[in-house]
Amino acid sequence: MSYQNIGRIVIGSRYGNQDEDIRLTLKILKEAGIPCVVSDDIMYTQWKKLMLNTGVNQAITVYESTYAGMQQEGEIRTRMIEAMREVIEVARREGVVLTEDDIRECVDLLDTMNPEGMPC
Repeated sequence: MSYQNIGRIVIGSRYGNQDEDIRLTLKILKEAGIPCVVSDDIMYTQWKKLMLNTGVNQAITVYESTYAGMQQEGEIRTRMIEAMREVIEVARREGVVLTEDDIRECVDLLDTMNPEGMPC
């Protein structure tokens, strides 16, 4: 397995504050050299990540594809976006607002990934 971007851990409180636990966790992760940030809205952040993972993982698995299948217009990309829209509906019922702009951001990100890659 290889990657170009190590990524980062996103932490936060459901209530949007940076309590002592969040500050201590951030300090420990940074001291360990683990890239991390604190989200002001961790529920939105988690639902957006779920939306991305649901769309990508389901489409790639069902179509036995790589990122290339989602990087072009067609059935795989359409199904991925439809799965993302289902997550938007569930998130809305939980009080979290995701939008078509969030889908576009996810699709734009996927379009930059190695076409031969796939989720682990």
